[in-house]
Amino acid sequence: AVVAVTEQQEGPGCEAPWAALAERGWICLDHAAPTSSALPTDHPLLAFDPPTPEELAGYRKDGTFDRATGPAAEALLPFAYGRVAGRHAGRCYADVEAARDGAAPVGTLDATRRQHFTDVVETEDGAFLKRPDGTVVPLDDVYLYAPSRFEGEDLVEDPSPDARPAWVRRGGANLRDGPSMESNVLEQLPARTALRVGEAEDGWVPLKRAGGAPAEGWIAASRLRRVRLVPPPEDIADDDVWVDVDLDQQVLTVLRGPTPLFATMVSTGTAGHATPLGLYRIGDKMLHWDMASRAGADDTYHLEEVPWVLHFWPRYALHGAFWHDGFGDPRSHGCVNLAPKDARTVFDLTEPRVPPGWHSAWESPDHPGSLVRVRRDSGDVPDRRSRLE
Repeated sequence: AVVAVTEQQEGPGCEAPWAALAERGWICLDHAAPTSSALPTDHPLLAFDPPTPEELAGYRKDGTFDRATGPAAEALLPFAYGRVAGRHAGRCYADVEAARDGAAPVGTLDATRRQHFTDVVETEDGAFLKRPDGTVVPLDDVYLYAPSRFEGEDLVEDPSPDARPAWVRRGGANLRDGPSMESNVLEQLPARTALRVGEAEDGWVPLKRAGGAPAEGWIAASRLRRVRLVPPPEDIADDDVWVDVDLDQQVLTVLRGPTPLFATMVSTGTAGHATPLGLYRIGDKMLHWDMASRAGADDTYHLEEVPWVLHFWPRYALHGAFWHDGFGDPRSHGCVNLAPKDARTVFDLTEPRVPPGWHSAWESPDHPGSLVRVRRDSGDVPDRRSRLE
């Protein structure tokens, strides 16, 4: 990593001076050297187009999908992700030349893991996915995950203070001309239609427009996932950025004080794996991190380099999920799953900051992590922010 230093001081445990980083913290210069390389400007993403969720049925059937390459490929995630499944052999070769020359594989992918790949190499003989150890796997030997392209609502660019964001649930919803099932259907809204709505009235929600215009129709509240704001915790200042997770609605909102900045649908814990209620602080943030079940668990899993991980309690995190597109419904082992674009947004908005070129950052007394509140309509929200005290 290339980092900027602001001063140097002699100190114990380091033969060379200690150097203060421009961002925060100190490093021993025994483990660094001057460089003329430019400072990083962002966290890199891999330009690679995996299948979309809409292409998944066809991809499972015949292994083909509409894949862009070169400059046209979408930079969605830090890696490509896949696994061994069905007809996919997962053969590993020493390098691209060995694979193209017909050399014997040096091994196969571990079928118990969801794998990550650091690069894609295009050749006349097809594409190859590169593993961190330099070995390569033919693209057709891997079952690729189809990460969601879903994206939440930027409430800074479009605040609409007289209405709140909402999304239509799976199965769609009917827009009616009145708040009852006997009212006429004006329109059938497909799943994930993004809306702005007013407050619920007897199980019905009015569709709103900016500027205080009259309701343009009514939707059954049960057919929506909605942002429902409740007062911030008492010790949240007006300029504090924090995260609110509404388990009943499966909606996450990032706020500054009482003002929402961003909102989206998420997937929290399923029955038996509930996301715990509470007030927390983000203890650490990592660009990507392996996640695995405990030893001896009945439901085992191992996911390599899960993107944009924000731990708020031991073994519980907000993080990107590349393996499903079920946001708006519980799907996790207790973590809060976000679509990739949303995970990166929440990662960038919250504390502690992870400067460009860094992989991780931890909270400290001088740099506490952003507050995370996990709540329901009923049930206590215990304060669990005591790790630094």
